[in-house]
Amino acid sequence: MPPRTFLFVPANRPRMFAHAEASAADRIVLDLEDAVPMAEKAAGRAALAEGLAAFSTPETRVFLRLNGDPEERDADFAVAGALPLAGFVIPKINAPEDVQHVNHWLDWIPNTELARRVTLVALIESPAGVLSAPAFVTARVPRLSALAFGAEDFREAMGITDTGSGQLLDAARASIAMAAAAAG
Repeated sequence: MPPRTFLFVPANRPRMFAHAEASAADRIVLDLEDAVPMAEKAAGRAALAEGLAAFSTPETRVFLRLNGDPEERDADFAVAGALPLAGFVIPKINAPEDVQHVNHWLDWIPNTELARRVTLVALIESPAGVLSAPAFVTARVPRLSALAFGAEDFREAMGITDTGSGQLLDAARASIAMAAAAAG
């Protein structure tokens, strides 16, 4: 059965990890992106290895949300390759090629156990990402297990400031859900 709930926890707040472990969430996402201020990114990365001790089975339940910025993502990769994770959430996805970068990195890391078992979740947060979601059907990106929708960043990218945007958000969600279903 696919996971139904993802609990996002700022990676720079390791004291919150035990609370996340005790939650009923299907997956825990240690967030290095939006939840961590730029000045605390390095501290968030440094806290990961020690903080993962709070989880009984991180390799089956804990994901890491990477940064969308390529330089920050490379720094994330430098520490993530040694961690016992279930997968990665990749933000700011506009096309299947954006996921391929992470997929190729996994092909080259020394931790073959991680590379073999890890799955990827593509977080679509822009109009371009929503429009390219059907391309995931034909791309057959290895390790990709799910597409997810980032409504707040999508709303910002669309210039939507009111809360009466439900129909547009519903349409974007439906497009992503149909692309995911078509891709299996």
